[in-house]
Amino acid sequence: MNADSEGRAADCPPAENPRSVEVGEKGFAFRLYMQHRESMLGFFRRVLRDPEDVADAMQELYLRLARQTDLESRCQNQKAYLFTVATNLVNDGLRKKYVRSLDLHVSLDSETLEASGPCPEESESLRQQLRLVQRTCDTLSDGERQAFFMHRVNRMTYREVSAELRVSERTVRRWVVQALSRLQDALGGLS
Repeated sequence: MNADSEGRAADCPPAENPRSVEVGEKGFAFRLYMQHRESMLGFFRRVLRDPEDVADAMQELYLRLARQTDLESRCQNQKAYLFTVATNLVNDGLRKKYVRSLDLHVSLDSETLEASGPCPEESESLRQQLRLVQRTCDTLSDGERQAFFMHRVNRMTYREVSAELRVSERTVRRWVVQALSRLQDALGGLS
């Protein structure tokens, strides 16, 4: 919103309020508003700074004045009264922003923060186990390594592995058992 549109929004009182306002009271509220408009605009600009907030505050100031019954008789010191209403408007706005920000605030004291993966100790332990499995697999014969991976990783049956490697099923079973035994021995040493 530019300065011209801010001025127009502040100059023009908003459309008729749903509550009924008598003509005499509305006329006094409008005259009071227009008489001290520049002072109020300067106050809101200093306090609020955002041009849209300033324009909203000016409209709300006019609405509050227009809604007042017996405004003319209550308003002994007009400028002081307007500054009181304006200060209350600013305080109400700040209070609303504060309350809204409380909804967004999450106390770290009451929340449990959990990592999506394993903790550093578990990660290091898993890395050690993986290195041990790799070293153990390097000690296996080619037949044992191939039979083990085909059966355990690729989920092939002993018969399928036997056909692929062109050895008996009994040999495949022996190689897989030997590979598993070495891996269990190696991993059992970590405990």
